[in-house]
Amino acid sequence: SPNIEPQFAAQWALSYYKRLPETDLELTTAAYYKRMRNQIDYAPYPSIYLNPLLEGELRFGEAEAYGLELTLKKTYGRLNGWVSYTYSRVFRQFDNINNGEPYQAFQDRPHDLSIVLNYRLKDRVHFSANWISQSGSPFTSPTGYYRYNGQNVPIYGERNNDRLPSYRRLDVAWQFILNRTNNKRYRHSLTFSIYNALAHKNVFNVKFNKVERTGLNPPVEADVLDDEVFSPSQIELVRFFPSLTYKIKI
Repeated sequence: SPNIEPQFAAQWALSYYKRLPETDLELTTAAYYKRMRNQIDYAPYPSIYLNPLLEGELRFGEAEAYGLELTLKKTYGRLNGWVSYTYSRVFRQFDNINNGEPYQAFQDRPHDLSIVLNYRLKDRVHFSANWISQSGSPFTSPTGYYRYNGQNVPIYGERNNDRLPSYRRLDVAWQFILNRTNNKRYRHSLTFSIYNALAHKNVFNVKFNKVERTGLNPPVEADVLDDEVFSPSQIELVRFFPSLTYKIKI
C-alpha cells in the first residue's frame, strides 16, 4: 500500500556435504546469515479491534537471522531415517519499539532437534516414528502492575521478554500394505498413526487473567472490573490424536 513498502531479504549460506559409503550415511552441514528490511510489527499498546485505520498501528524496521544446520541421514536399508539439529536466532530492531534496542522475534527458537526413523518390520508392515523438540517462542509478559481507578493495570518491559515452554512431540505410525504381490494394478494400504503419542503439553498461548473467588468459577478474562489478583493461564495444542487412513493408488 502507499504506507507499507515491500519487504526485502538477502541471505548468504555456506554448506558442506559428505557421503560415507562404508556406513551408507550422508552428512550435511550448513551455516547461513539473513538480513531483512521493511519488516512489520505492531506498535506498543496497539488498538487493533474494529480499527478502520489499522496501518497506523504498524511500525517498520529491520531484522537479522543466522544459524547452523546439521543433518545425518541414512537413505537405504531396513532401518533408515535422519537426525537433524538446527541452532538459529532471529532478532528485530525498530526505532519505535523496545526503545530502539534489538529484541527476539516470535520465530526465534534457538534449538530445534528432529529425529525420523523408518523400520520395515516385514515386507508389508512398516513402522515410522518422528520426534520433534524445539525451544519455545518468545512472547511479552507483564513485569508488574499498578492501580488506576480501582483496576490493576499491567506494566510491560522489553518486547518478547519471556519464552513459552519448549515444544516436544512424538508421532508414530504403522503402515500395512494390503497387496500380497507388487504386480497388482491397484495398490492400497492401511495406516494407523498417533499424533503426540506421549500426550505432552505443548503450550500455544499464555493469558494473564483474573480469578473469581466466589464458588468454583473458572478464570475469566482480564476486562472484569474487580480487585482480584492476576493469574496466568495457558492454551495447549492437541495432546493426543489417533487416526486411521486408507490409501489407494491407481
